[in-house]
Amino acid sequence: MRFRITTGLSAEEIRDALSEHIEPKVFFRNYLKNKPKLFEGDINTRNFRLRRVETHRSIIKVDLQGDIIKREGYNIVDISASYPWTDIIIYSCILLYALYSSYNDLTSLFIILSIGFIIFIFGRGKYIMDAETGRDEIFKIIKGNSIENI
Repeated sequence: MRFRITTGLSAEEIRDALSEHIEPKVFFRNYLKNKPKLFEGDINTRNFRLRRVETHRSIIKVDLQGDIIKREGYNIVDISASYPWTDIIIYSCILLYALYSSYNDLTSLFIILSIGFIIFIFGRGKYIMDAETGRDEIFKIIKGNSIENI
């Protein structure tokens, strides 16, 4: 999924606004000690790579990569959300193997494949929801004027 956000902020103002809501990546997060920021990742002068901080356990985490493009009078932020194929495939294989090892006839194989398809559909839906939620949060942070899908 790709999005384009136009804003009246300068590139430095965009970077500063995003920096206020981004923290470095951590492996173990202590939610009781301090409140996490909205995103984790890193930001450079012209691009950023971030991921929403999940306050709940989730098998799918969407990476958002963005480029800040200067135009005359306004700036554009191009955002692309990368699809977590490996997460979905690994979790689907583990669940399918667990189900397959407990059944041994052909009818149960059809049921297992159906469950695998359902897992894929839910994973895809979670990806779309997370990508659009991240897009909307970035839109609010950088005070965007318009959003378009590209």
